[in-house]
Amino acid sequence: MGPVEGNPHVYDNVFKTMTIRVPKWNIPMVSEFFGTHYSMEDEVEYLYNIETSVFNSFRIKDRLPDSKFKVGDRRYHLECESNPNGDIAIRLFEYDWMDAVNFVEREEAGSYVVRVQNSALLYLRSNENTPEQFTYKLVLPGGEEAVYQVPIIKNPDYSLKEIFEKQLYMMLPYYILKYEPKTGTAEDSIENEKEKAEAEDRMKELLGGDLEAIEKELNRRVKEHMIREYDKVLLLQLMWDVSSQAFVKSTTMKGRVDEFMGGQVLEYAWETEYRRQLKKAEDEGKSVGSIEGANRKIIFQICRKLAKNKSAGIIAEELEEDDIEYIQHICEVAAKYAPDYDADRIYEELYPESETE
Repeated sequence: MGPVEGNPHVYDNVFKTMTIRVPKWNIPMVSEFFGTHYSMEDEVEYLYNIETSVFNSFRIKDRLPDSKFKVGDRRYHLECESNPNGDIAIRLFEYDWMDAVNFVEREEAGSYVVRVQNSALLYLRSNENTPEQFTYKLVLPGGEEAVYQVPIIKNPDYSLKEIFEKQLYMMLPYYILKYEPKTGTAEDSIENEKEKAEAEDRMKELLGGDLEAIEKELNRRVKEHMIREYDKVLLLQLMWDVSSQAFVKSTTMKGRVDEFMGGQVLEYAWETEYRRQLKKAEDEGKSVGSIEGANRKIIFQICRKLAKNKSAGIIAEELEEDDIEYIQHICEVAAKYAPDYDADRIYEELYPESETE
């Protein structure tokens, strides 16, 4: 599966993909944000996006959080933001209070506890006006004040060495953003020789330096059993997805990155599992069509639920499907065919080799 071109939501999709497919990568992010000391072996419980009667009262009713999960008895919410000048501060506040309403605890008659989740923000881009944290002052009835803060980290502030040392794998796909065009002008149309030279230098630094360093370090970590082969493949694929948007204005840079990344074995686990099922069916003399029928059926069911604006988490729960990653991937592909959700076209994109095998 190649990268999606010109998709403004690709950065959010990449973040959500990581938090669902490799939940433990949230742990070092939480440590970096909050100074916690969880182990990578601690269980991360993914939290579905619960919609209540309160949901439609918020402006965020058409959006879902990037990452909601629980470690121990603490709830966490991580967001990424590519626009350093956006209005995400208010959106974060709405997410926090929608979540708080969902988890109100009754202590005794007439007494309730409202616990605000631990939220944090990763800025993918930043400038001199990007804050270090968001501070919310709540003025309560009677004039008392309560203050809580949302910590912020900025992706551009982290070197490749620091990302790997701290195991901040969820920041790695966005590292490539430091090489995106510095202006709104497409690099391919630059006529100034100095700017052309600077663009070429950026290309050489990325292709001959950082991308090779990233691949080498990921291979080392696979060899030393620090990460899985699947983790490496996923990170490379997601870097490719980010580059498709970052370099959308530069066909030269994008082409060179595609050439490098395309040399990797970029195959999601669901594709490997699908081929495994096909081979097993053939070995056992079963009809491949039965598998195809089952896959088409679940795609059709998912499309019907997406048309009702249901999230991947809720769909997985309603279909009693344990493989949330598989459901999430189908939803991501299906989103490109909204609002009609052509199930046949979605199936063809998900299983492109099914017609030839």
